[in-house]
Amino acid sequence: MFRKSIIFLSAIIWFACEPGEEFLPANPLDSENPNYIPPQVTFTSVPSEGSTVSTSTLTFEWEGNEAGMVYRYAFDSLWSTWENEKKSITIDDIDEGLHSIAAQSSYPTTGDTSNVISVNFNVNAVLGPSLLFYPRKHVAFFGETVTFQILAEEVVGLSGAEFLVNYDPTMVQIESVTQGEFFQSGTQSIFHVDHNTTQGSFFILTAILDAETPSVDGTGVLAEVVVKLLNQGTNNLSFGSTNKFRDPDNIEIAISEAIGGIIDQQ
Repeated sequence: MFRKSIIFLSAIIWFACEPGEEFLPANPLDSENPNYIPPQVTFTSVPSEGSTVSTSTLTFEWEGNEAGMVYRYAFDSLWSTWENEKKSITIDDIDEGLHSIAAQSSYPTTGDTSNVISVNFNVNAVLGPSLLFYPRKHVAFFGETVTFQILAEEVVGLSGAEFLVNYDPTMVQIESVTQGEFFQSGTQSIFHVDHNTTQGSFFILTAILDAETPSVDGTGVLAEVVVKLLNQGTNNLSFGSTNKFRDPDNIEIAISEAIGGIIDQQ
């Protein structure tokens, strides 16, 4: 009886195919199928190409052409791992300037991948004249050192600056604080640092003393700060409340924003 069943099944398969006709897989996701559908990915929510956005927090969304696909994304060319059904990412504390987001999809059963799609955009979330850390956020491991730049952002006629930075001395150690290039365009400038390691703060006073080039415009680096991570956790380097910009006549320039730095320790 078992042998007759096998013969009967074989006959059905033989008659189902015309002589010389090749058996084709029914799965449209199988690359051997002439009706094969390659993996695809499209953005559903991203800034438009070349646009400027006025926020430092953005959510990017995408989708594929089939259920059960895996995806990966790249923010500023740094690729994530492949993740099942992950179709969005929210990124906080995005720095000023040009950025890019890219995405790619794949069939997990075959490993076939889609083309990479990408969008370039600009972030202008900080209105000058402002004082801010760059980058806004560092991600590092315990014991590592990171470097922040303290920027004067979108200034006009800036001749001097004074500001206080607070930090937790049990979490981070300030390795060095050095002058940036913004006030060194002329022949003379001053840069003074008063560091209180017990309290966890440092005060910076810097100014241009060049009569031929008494001030600067635009965005530039006032100071560079090297920080060593002492403990795990999130740490903030924040500005005090008495920050000042001054013009060549020693008249105070109002500061729109003072944005500190963040260290996420792994």
